[in-house]
Amino acid sequence: MLLAAVVLLQQFLFLIQFGWVYTDSDQTIMWYGLKTFAQGHFEEPRFLGQDYNTMLEALLAVPFYRLGIPAHIILPLITSALALFPFFWFSSIMYKKGKLIRAAVIVSIPLLLPTDYHLISLLSRGFVTGIFASSIGVGLLMKGASKRAFFLSGFFMAIGFSLNPNSLVLTLPVLLYYFTIHYKQVTFYILGIAGIVIGLIPHFLAERFYTLHPSYVLHSMQLELSVDYLKDAIVHLDDFFNPMAPVFWKQGFIIPVAFLGIGIYFIAKKQWSKGIYSIGSFLFLCATLFLSKVNDGTNSVFFSFSRMYLALPVLIGFSTTLFNFSLAPRILRIQFIFLIPVVFLTGKMLFIQTSIQHAVHKNREHVVGVATIDHVKTTCQTVQSIAQHYNVDLVVIVNSFDYDFINYGCEVCESENQFPLTLRPSYERRTMRLTNAMQHVYSNVLFIDNQHKLDVFTDSTVSVERIPQDSTFYLVRDNVVKTQELFNKLHIDTRPL
Repeated sequence: MLLAAVVLLQQFLFLIQFGWVYTDSDQTIMWYGLKTFAQGHFEEPRFLGQDYNTMLEALLAVPFYRLGIPAHIILPLITSALALFPFFWFSSIMYKKGKLIRAAVIVSIPLLLPTDYHLISLLSRGFVTGIFASSIGVGLLMKGASKRAFFLSGFFMAIGFSLNPNSLVLTLPVLLYYFTIHYKQVTFYILGIAGIVIGLIPHFLAERFYTLHPSYVLHSMQLELSVDYLKDAIVHLDDFFNPMAPVFWKQGFIIPVAFLGIGIYFIAKKQWSKGIYSIGSFLFLCATLFLSKVNDGTNSVFFSFSRMYLALPVLIGFSTTLFNFSLAPRILRIQFIFLIPVVFLTGKMLFIQTSIQHAVHKNREHVVGVATIDHVKTTCQTVQSIAQHYNVDLVVIVNSFDYDFINYGCEVCESENQFPLTLRPSYERRTMRLTNAMQHVYSNVLFIDNQHKLDVFTDSTVSVERIPQDSTFYLVRDNVVKTQELFNKLHIDTRPL
């Protein structure tokens, strides 16, 4: 209980210093998803504009949002709860089995992880949802072999895969382990496969949706397999594994190597199931490095290579259940369980602000837009004020650092003030909104263009004026043509529909 309380305290500290302070452009899309879900509108089954990932966090946050909790508060809270769930779930199972040492070790893992893990796992972008769902299935197998466990484990693992395939880092090694134990039981195959098939039904329905509506896919998952990806990855393994490595914060490569070493040890001891599981985990981690998506990352926590390995600490938690800690000296057990986690937590807290400032620095390759939540709110208030002053019906983001913050975040931040409709025509994820808006006539349209391309506009049929409040804001008054025609006249790029 004490360790669990310390873990929750740590998570709260990361929330108040990072999760509730900073956001990114993809997270504001999740804000928008929460608002539309709360209104009863479900535009598509996946993350807006994509044929993969989901907005489960937004769906789970709906009751709290309706109670008045802001999106930027409740979403990181939901995400952090999903990220911590597997550790508490596995620990409680061990506790009920009387394996107190193993229970304590599992729940202490978040205390042993580096700061970057906590920052990545707090991002409300669907990174942890698949691991959450899959861990339910893993826990059911941990509780004991039964027909119910076989079926439900397959079901939840399939759901987890559909939510986010990064959950396979947990599920495939675990399935290998239980296969070596139950491979002679017909019910293990029949019920497990039945659970998987039923669990994949929503996945195939979502696939069908995007097959029938290809215009909804603005950003598709591209998955390629190549030895070249492995060659590139092998020289910077720490970028993949450092944030996911308990204790070894700067030597993350040790984690896959440890699985191999432990596997060899178990094989030498003729503990075949444990040995096959450990070596299988090593081989699977190596195999993932051949994939293009795994190698699609940067040195930023907002687009980290290691986001694909967020299940690794959970897999390590499961792996601890294979060891007999009762053989260790009592004093060593006490030091490991209580002293070491507290030491690592203290180290993190002493340098937490330095680590966060390093993580959000503008020189990092964030890929997505990164800003403080206060900056987003201030920006939205500025746009809202100008829009009200000029009675604006539509805000069009042509070029701006705050592109998605305005396009998706402002309608949530300023929802009480009836923020006007927004569009980012060159990369608009809301296909239905873009389609409908292009055929509609908006009288007063506000354009945001920090590259000042509208300064050289020469079409005499449309009057464009730069407003005095901000040199990057342009206004078209008393427009009488449809949005599609207006964009064509202004030479504004629009994504294909």
